[in-house]
Amino acid sequence: MQITRYNVRECRIKDKLLACDGFILASPNYIFSVSAQMKALFDRCNGLIHCMALEGKYAAVVETSGGGDDEEVISYMERFVNTLGARSVGGVGSPAAGVRTFPDEADLFGRAQELGRELCRSIAGQRRYPEQDEFIQNFRGRMAGLIDVMKEYWPFEREQWEKKRT
Repeated sequence: MQITRYNVRECRIKDKLLACDGFILASPNYIFSVSAQMKALFDRCNGLIHCMALEGKYAAVVETSGGGDDEEVISYMERFVNTLGARSVGGVGSPAAGVRTFPDEADLFGRAQELGRELCRSIAGQRRYPEQDEFIQNFRGRMAGLIDVMKEYWPFEREQWEKKRT
């Protein structure tokens, strides 16, 4: 099992995502969404999304905020994970109670540790998440149709979908 943490400036993120078994997305909550840097990553993953290139991989998501509404951002990151074809094992978020402090820190850190353990268990057991299957299946059909329409213009994506079919 390989779970790796990389600095954005140290590597090509796409290659690392393709090579890993699991990954963690983490972002502060900036006006009910992810940070601009995380959004830029999402936008630059369009090729991975078109190919649903991370099928069989697992992710966990982490969010912090100054004022709450954590679930909206966690849900957004989990949906992004599913558009890649990966499965989300869950997320943890917490509003801050001051500079680098959180309410009920012991509970929060315990939930974060359990989330990490769940990520490892899911990878090891190739766990299924049936509640995500319908979205992933529908999105797979959507992307397959898009690739078919764009096949002349997107030879890489077309080739990747043809490999999946064989």
